[in-house]
This record gives sequence, C-alpha cells and structure tokens, in this order.
Amino acid sequence: MNNEKVKLLQVHQTGSKEVKKALASEFGKDYFIVDIKERMKSFEDALSIMEQIRPSIRLEYKHICDLKSDYTKRLIAEFQLLVLSEVLNEGWKPNWNDSNEYKYYPWFFVGGDASDGAGAGFGIVRSDVGASAAYTNVGSRLCFKSRALAEYAGRTFTTLYEQYLLS
Repeated sequence: MNNEKVKLLQVHQTGSKEVKKALASEFGKDYFIVDIKERMKSFEDALSIMEQIRPSIRLEYKHICDLKSDYTKRLIAEFQLLVLSEVLNEGWKPNWNDSNEYKYYPWFFVGGDASDGAGAGFGIVRSDVGASAAYTNVGSRLCFKSRALAEYAGRTFTTLYEQYLLS
C-alpha cells in the first residue's frame, strides 16, 4: 500500500462522519475497505479501481475487445488477468533481481479423466512460490505478493485463467 493511501485510510478511520462522507464521495466507499480481496470480486471492480490510477484503461480494454484475430479471446483474458493482478497487488511489482523475494502464482490442474480419480476439467490445485526459478507457468506479470492473493485469484478467476492458458 502506498504512503498516500495509508494517510487517507488514517484520516478516514479517525475522521468525523462528515469527513468520511466527503472522502467516500471523492474516492468511492470501497476505497476505504482495507482488504483488496473484499473490494475486488470481479473484473469490473478491478477496472473501476484501475481507472483511478489510469483513466484510459477502459478505452485500452475496448481496443483489445474490438480486435479481429484468432487470438482475441486469449488476449482479452490476458488483459483482464493483467489488470486483476495489478489491482490485487496494490502497486507491488516483483523484483526479478531479488531471488529472496517470493513471488506466488496459482497452480492449476488441467485434464485427466474420471478413471484416474482426479476428474476431468480445469481448476486450481494450490498456489506455489518461485523465488529464483527460471521458468513460469502463468507469466511474470501475473504473479502475486502473497500466497493468499494467488489462491484468491486462482479460485475467483479460474475461468479467466482457463481462457488464457487453454485458448
């Protein structure tokens, strides 16, 4: 969380009803909910949050949706996941030069059949961490600062990951 947001949260927490109302009017009532997982339940929520930082985000999204390509479905899913991960990480950016900094990502089960006991389909199995591995399964920009965020993203947006990884 950046310093500006920390200060605003402190003012909101200690402020009068009038101050809280004014801040909610300016930033939106959800801005002052501390847990990002509570504020972001959908891609639309993520777009609304991202618009405060990058007002052109909806236009960028529209341009991707308007593409006429065999890759459009995958590109839309990737764009959505990039926005979701940026919002969930609240400004945190992975430092790929720091092998001591953990970077988490959802881990999915794909395929199988009923005879192997695992069932068929696509779903999150767990989150995993990569500190210095030279590979990635979901893309370096799609990692998270915590296991909880990786698991939340994987469970909440499984369909998007499926579209991105399998289309």
